[in-house]
Amino acid sequence: MASLLSVFMRSAEEVLYLGEAESVSSVNEKGSFDILPLHSNFISIIKNKVVITLNNRPQEFKIDSAIMKVKRNNVQIYSGTEILETFSNNQKSSPVSSNL
Repeated sequence: MASLLSVFMRSAEEVLYLGEAESVSSVNEKGSFDILPLHSNFISIIKNKVVITLNNRPQEFKIDSAIMKVKRNNVQIYSGTEILETFSNNQKSSPVSSNL
């Protein structure tokens, strides 16, 4: 039997999903992606939707934005978080000077 993912997804108000999954799919700034068992450790800001598939049945959750963390087949998703963009694509960060 293939290994499964353990998924925990919550909004600010409630737990939306707690259980196993064959895959978790979403979208980040680079595009669509899939998380499968044995995926490397991963953290990302995600948007639009999360699709959790178990027994070949996808369950879709619409989101504005969320944070996804993947570690050792455990997927944690926290939606309803406000993401603040500090820099636009055209701006470059400047080094922080420390005068201690």
